[in-house]
Amino acid sequence: MSCLEAVFSQSAAGTLAYAMAASGKDHTLASAIGVICSPGEEPLSSAEQEVLLRKEEARRQALWKKAVPLAGDRRNICPLSLALTMGEIDEEGAGPKRQKVLSRLMNIFPQGKDVAEELILQNQKSLCALKEGAKAGQPIRVWVSQNPEELCAFHWLMEQLEPFSPQVDAVWLPPLLQGDAGAFAPTGWGEVPPWLWGSLSQKTEAMEPWQGAAFSRKWKGLKKENAPLRGVIAGQLFSLPEDFYDGFLRQELFKLPERFQEALLIGRLLGQYPTGMGDTFWALRVEEWIAQGRLEPVTVPEEGSPLYHRTLAKKAQSL
Repeated sequence: MSCLEAVFSQSAAGTLAYAMAASGKDHTLASAIGVICSPGEEPLSSAEQEVLLRKEEARRQALWKKAVPLAGDRRNICPLSLALTMGEIDEEGAGPKRQKVLSRLMNIFPQGKDVAEELILQNQKSLCALKEGAKAGQPIRVWVSQNPEELCAFHWLMEQLEPFSPQVDAVWLPPLLQGDAGAFAPTGWGEVPPWLWGSLSQKTEAMEPWQGAAFSRKWKGLKKENAPLRGVIAGQLFSLPEDFYDGFLRQELFKLPERFQEALLIGRLLGQYPTGMGDTFWALRVEEWIAQGRLEPVTVPEEGSPLYHRTLAKKAQSL
């Protein structure tokens, strides 16, 4: 019986599916390669683009030749995108409180309401498949890391599956990986290149029942606390105040002029502080600072752009 695959982001689900599909095959048939030029640079000629394209294709082929094949069925991938680091969690399954949080996050983007509804439906479908598989004795493999979103969802899933006592195998993401350009520290499975998933799957660990019960018990405790935010400190999940990360926001604001692009601020926060919290989280924190009168929008985003594509100004009491 093939195992179900639990991953905790849409990007991780897509990368896992690609890793399975491309193992032992010509992956370039389904690849997309882009060329980005800096402002002021001369555009590359067609011949120059062709040279870069062939070079990149050769590089990828070399990486796949060294890759460990990853067996699995893409139809068994069960993505869970729950944003459990934020908002109330004292409900069963992926219910209306989760939908409220996802809607709030996705409203940063155009068509955000539709995306949030799709995520809720996907979460419910994935959870149903995992529960039904657990009842039938189907093994479940989870891909988890110290990313707070993934770790929260993993604890949550262990509570959901506890009544069925399934066989759960865990693949823990190492803090440091060797990539083709050197060592790098991924913040989650969505950042792991597809050709590395096969070798990492060789480190799969079978979980003992007491381990699953411990993760479930931890989540029950967090549910009782029902804090506005959860994060990872020293490898453990903790309930946190809503403004826990605001010190990073303040530090980056110090470095910016009185008027600045909000997207630049969020980009710096993502790059300088790899906390595992995404752009939507930071955008909501900026919204809170605007509501408090500490920042002020001076432009509006263009139609079809994310909310943070605008210019902000600092107020006297910003910092």
